[in-house]
Amino acid sequence: MLRSGTSTTDHGAAIDPAFAGTGASGPGSARAKHRRTRRLRWRLVLLGGIGVLAVYYALVVAGLQLHDSGSVALDDARLTHPDDRVTLEVEAASLDPAAGSFDLRLRPVPHGTFAAGRTGQLRQPLQLRLVAAGEPPAAFDFPANQIIDPVGASVGTTTGSQRFPFDRPRMTFRLEATSNGEQVPMDVTMADQTDGWDLSGKAESSDQVLHLDLAGRREMLAISFALFYLGGIVVVALITVAVIGGAIVRGRVDFDQVIWLGAMLVAVPAVRNEMPGVPPIGTAIDLFIFLPSVVVVALALLAAIVVLVVNEASANAAGADANGDVDGD
Repeated sequence: MLRSGTSTTDHGAAIDPAFAGTGASGPGSARAKHRRTRRLRWRLVLLGGIGVLAVYYALVVAGLQLHDSGSVALDDARLTHPDDRVTLEVEAASLDPAAGSFDLRLRPVPHGTFAAGRTGQLRQPLQLRLVAAGEPPAAFDFPANQIIDPVGASVGTTTGSQRFPFDRPRMTFRLEATSNGEQVPMDVTMADQTDGWDLSGKAESSDQVLHLDLAGRREMLAISFALFYLGGIVVVALITVAVIGGAIVRGRVDFDQVIWLGAMLVAVPAVRNEMPGVPPIGTAIDLFIFLPSVVVVALALLAAIVVLVVNEASANAAGADANGDVDGD
């Protein structure tokens, strides 16, 4: 016979109650397992945050180095470089595919017989002509025996910004130089001073006419920021559907939720406009992400207001009935 207050195992051995529940499946083991799981989750969150920061700073450093270099991946293998020539220094100043404009600065640098005694001076007058498709030609006159200052010019882009932030605008134009009615051989060097763009292209010469075919793509840092903002807009829409939508279906909407929806209806357009280099509304992200998110939040706000008003009216009616019963008694 076993004393009362003891238990037995499958083989009949007595177990002291003081030690019951301390095995592998006891409450103490469950609490320890829960603590280990929480520590593991916090470590994963910490490692994830460190990884995101590492990627962010890598993108920042790479973007700054590329922007500081001001280099353009220009393929000029087909250009000739005779001793008597004019080197055209092209500096890309700004690029706006939404407006369809590419602003640049031009400065001819003479070599050989075209150069005067002082560096950068022309021995004889030079006429430079820029021609781009669909635009009137632009002509520039540079006098002899003077230091040449850069001149500004603008050409159009052949593609818009509908594919933002993955848009790839192209700029195609040609340049020709004459002096005293004769063609002048030219080559080209190019620098990129645009904000948020990486430029590349090809330069060719045909009958001493310089043909430039350039393309631009947004810097990786700008693309990353744009995708981050788009992710925030999508998260707001998902939260609205999952949380606020469920509250509306259950008919339990709080005033705080209505305030939150109103704030999000204002915040989503502000977030969209904070994306670097964002064009006016009309891009693909507007049609597939931004506008649907705004519509979801606006409909949820309208439905939440209706549910809240109905609930308040029902509560007031119930209160009035209760007061009437009390007065009748």
